[in-house]
Amino acid sequence: KVRMIVDCHAKHVKVLQDEKLPFDLTLCGSTLRAPHSCHLQYMANMDSIASLVMAVVVNDNEEDGESSDAVQPQKRKRLWGLVVCHNTTPRFVPFPLRYACEFLAQVFAIHVNKEIELEFQIIEKNILRTQTLLCDMLMRDAPLGIVSQSPNIMDLVKCD
Repeated sequence: KVRMIVDCHAKHVKVLQDEKLPFDLTLCGSTLRAPHSCHLQYMANMDSIASLVMAVVVNDNEEDGESSDAVQPQKRKRLWGLVVCHNTTPRFVPFPLRYACEFLAQVFAIHVNKEIELEFQIIEKNILRTQTLLCDMLMRDAPLGIVSQSPNIMDLVKCD
């Protein structure tokens, strides 16, 4: 997602909802919404007037079990970071440029996600290797070998 504040000093304009609408109007996905007051204070502290913010969102690798949707499981997402651009004068970023920035943020998020997945695979591979070695020790040697030889049981769990 990309959010833009063209001029934090601009007067806020109230959006009126047609009374005949059966549901409340929400601007959560819109670039029209006003910035939050704490964000305006943050921008004032930085002597910034305009900003463009892009979210870097990656897959959440929590293993809470299998998804109930067997056809196409929905991956949970989490915010990994933000790319924030500030300007000291009012600045409108046209839609094609915002769209290109969003694309670059998504490409970056894919690369970050692949690095995270690779890290988890390396950790899992090391755990499986240690488990295999310990099982081999139990099958061949005395049971005390899992604490007296290397690798030992303490290599499997975090302990002192």
